[in-house]
This record gives sequence, structure tokens and C-alpha cells, in this order.
Amino acid sequence: MAARVTTSKPAGSLLSPEYRWVTIAALALVTIGAYENRAVTTILPIVASDLDGLRWFGLATALPAATFLFASALAGAWTDHIGPRRILIGSLIAFSLAQVGCGLAPTMEVLVAARALSGVGEGFLDISLVVLIADLLPESLRAKVFAAFSTAWILPSMLGPAIAGAITDWLGWRAAFVLPLLLLGLAIPALIPAIRLAQGREQRPWTAQEWATIRAAAIVASAIALLTWGVSAGASGAWLPIVAAVVAAVVVAARLAHVLPAGTLRAERGAPALILTVLTLSVAFTGIGSLLPLLLATVRGQSAAIAGLSLSITGVFWALGSNISSRDALRRRYSPGRISALAMALMALGGLGPLLLALDVIAIIPALAAFAVSAIGMGLINTTLSVHLTILVPGEELGKYLAARTIAVAVGVAAATASGGALVAAEADHLTARPITLTVLVGILAALATVPLARRVDAGHPQGTSARPCCETPGRGPREVSELGPTLCVGGTSVGPTHCVGEIGGVS
Repeated sequence: MAARVTTSKPAGSLLSPEYRWVTIAALALVTIGAYENRAVTTILPIVASDLDGLRWFGLATALPAATFLFASALAGAWTDHIGPRRILIGSLIAFSLAQVGCGLAPTMEVLVAARALSGVGEGFLDISLVVLIADLLPESLRAKVFAAFSTAWILPSMLGPAIAGAITDWLGWRAAFVLPLLLLGLAIPALIPAIRLAQGREQRPWTAQEWATIRAAAIVASAIALLTWGVSAGASGAWLPIVAAVVAAVVVAARLAHVLPAGTLRAERGAPALILTVLTLSVAFTGIGSLLPLLLATVRGQSAAIAGLSLSITGVFWALGSNISSRDALRRRYSPGRISALAMALMALGGLGPLLLALDVIAIIPALAAFAVSAIGMGLINTTLSVHLTILVPGEELGKYLAARTIAVAVGVAAATASGGALVAAEADHLTARPITLTVLVGILAALATVPLARRVDAGHPQGTSARPCCETPGRGPREVSELGPTLCVGGTSVGPTHCVGEIGGVS
């Protein structure tokens, strides 16, 4: 098996000749994926209306999350056996077929199937791209390229909805699915050298744990898909889909107890409470914002470009919240639990904008301005919890908790989209703002319920601030610090049982 790059010599830059192609290819794929995500979400309400398929709007939204969950679990194990090359190629094929299928879909059912394939492509792409980077880039450059990934989302988030909306208004929604394929074609010259550099793996048998993980992901993903279909199909009063939805909900609930870490459903302090917080905040933000394009385009009769504004706001202000959460001054002063609780309060407050818009109390501009506050809260808590999880969990268990975090996001998004989709399906023949109002209200309530839960992510102390000496500084005595995890603290940070980092950096 080819070894990963771990050289200790100066690594150069991301655009050094030895790393240039993998960097360009990775950023190109992330940018294309980000554009596709924002573009499809922008035009999906118009597509559903045109194909007379509003009853399946929730399924078209949630099903990619379910297939993404399964594909991620499968790709995670598969890349350990064969390396990232074939998984990456498979992801590009799935992505292309999904775009063609969506663009040519004669019915909503065909579009839903193409959207499911899109989730598979995204899952394969996310995993193979991370493995490719880990194989080909030295450790000193990996953080830089992952930071560049976040930046690569900003421009598509700002311009993607407007571009997709303009194409839809000018040429029709089918043409909007062509642009990602054109962008992918332009990226091929950079992709070929990167794919050639991808490393293989030594052959070894699949372990029982790998198969168990894939089976668990398949069961949860299938149950999520069945649940979303059942609530949408059952909106007409048919009893069989309702029974299927109930069975699926029971399966999801039962499997969650097995696939999520022990103590998660009891909200035990530390990492278990963090995973549960991820689930509930996913319900909250999805409920508050996911139906905004539908409200604007279908109920309020706005253009696709205007409907996409909510997605542009999400991307820009999410990035702003993420940037705020990375400030050292904020992290030194407040524990992750306090920051997360504040973020959820902001999310609930900002949710009043979409709620009042759905009730036709305020105009679009102030409603979207308020929604920006929710997006800031989402960026704030998402980055805070992502970093805090790596602090709370030892390295040998981090993979398990990262997988649990993915499942929690998928279940939270599916729960919100399933309930919202069922409400929309019930009024598919003559959609009003009522189902959107109820969905946003559920999101606000979920955000408020997450405020006290978020405080529990601080391990061991209700306030997350148990002061104790961390290190003895010669001639200065012990420094006081705030404990954020089992063995870590900041402001004189303990990075292990006996080693401490100075106020700014360096080891004492």
C-alpha cells in the first residue's frame, strides 16, 4: 500500500507543482457541488409545481439525505480497501447521471429517483475527496485545503441561486441542470492528473465491523426514505402509507439507540449531548428555512431568482457565524456550551422573520433580514460543535462519533422535511402558506428546546467553567483555566494529563 504524505520538510504551498492538480481538482469539485446544491434547492419548488408533484416535494428534498447517509458509510469502508480513485470516478458518473435525469425528468417520480442518485454521488464524492487529500497532501497543507473548501462554498451560495433562478426564468428549469455538467466538463483537465495520483490499498478481507456499519446505515437510510414517502403519500388519507411511515419511524427510533453513542438519547454531558444537539438543531434550522423558497416561489408568486435569496443569505451569513466562532477571544471567554446556547437563541429569534412572512405580517426584505440572524446562529453553533467534538472524543473513537454526527444530521433533516412535506402534500392541489407556517413554528420551538440542551455539551460542569490550576509557570505560580473536556482546557491549555500550552502558544 502506498504511504500517505507525511514528510517533515517544508511542504510548499497548495499551488506548488506537486500539489497543484489535486488542489485545483478538489476546489473545482467542491465549488460545482455547492452550486448544484444551491441551484437545485432554488428551483425545486418550480419544478415540483410544473410536474404537478408538490405532494412529493418533501420526498425530493429528504431522499438525497438518506442516500447520502448510506453512500457515505459504504464509501468510508470501501476507500479503505481500494483507495479513493474508483470511488471518486463513480461519484462523478453518479453526479452526471443525476443531473441528466433531473433535467429530462418527465414526471416527479423520475425526478425523485434522480435526486436519490444525486445523494449517492455526493456521499461518494465527500468521502473520496477527503481520502484523496489525506493521501496526497502533507499534514501542514490539509487544514489549508479544508479551509479553502469552506471558502469555495461562499461564491456559489451568493451567486448560485441567482444564476439558477435567472436561467429558469429565461430558459426554463430544465436548462438549469445543464450548467453543473458544463462546469464539470471544464474541470476535467484538472481532475485527470489528480485521479491518476490517487493511491491504491493492499487487499484485505472486509471486517465484521465494516459490514455492521454499512448494514446499520442501510437500515436507517431506508427507514428515513420510507418515513418520508409514507407521510407524503399518506396525506391523501390512504392508510397503507401511514402504516409504513409509523413502522419506519419505529425502526429509526430503535436503530438510533444502537448507532448513536451510549448516553446520546439521555443527553449525557459531553459528547453524547453534543450529538443530540446536532440532531435537534438540524430539525430547527431545516424547519425554519427549508420551505422558504417554496413560500416565495409558489405561494407568494416571486421569481426563482427572488426565491433563491434565502439560500444566498444562508450561505453568506452561515459563513459569517462560522468566522465569528473561530475568534480566539470568543473561545477563551465562553465555553462551547454557552456559545452554542446563544447560537440557538439567535436561530429561534431569526426564525420569527420567516414565520411572520408566512403569516403575511411583514414584507420579504425584513423577513430575510431576520432569517440572516438564524443563519449566523447556525454557522456559530456548527463550527463550535465540530471543533469541540474533536476535543471531547479520544482519537480512537473519533470516527464513531463523526459517523454518529452524520446520522444525527440526516435524521434531523429528514424529520423536519418529512413533517413539512406531509403538510405541503395535504394541500398540494391548492397550496397556501399554512403548512409552511406550521413547519417554521416547529423549527422555532425546536431551536428554543435546544438552548438548554446545548449547555450540556460542556463536559462535567453545568456552566462549563470549572477553574483549576493547569500549569506551574516558574516564578508566576499556577494559571487558572476553564475545563472544556476530559483533559483539555484553554487560557493556559492542558492538552493531556500532564502537558500544558502557554497563554498564546508554546509549551510550558
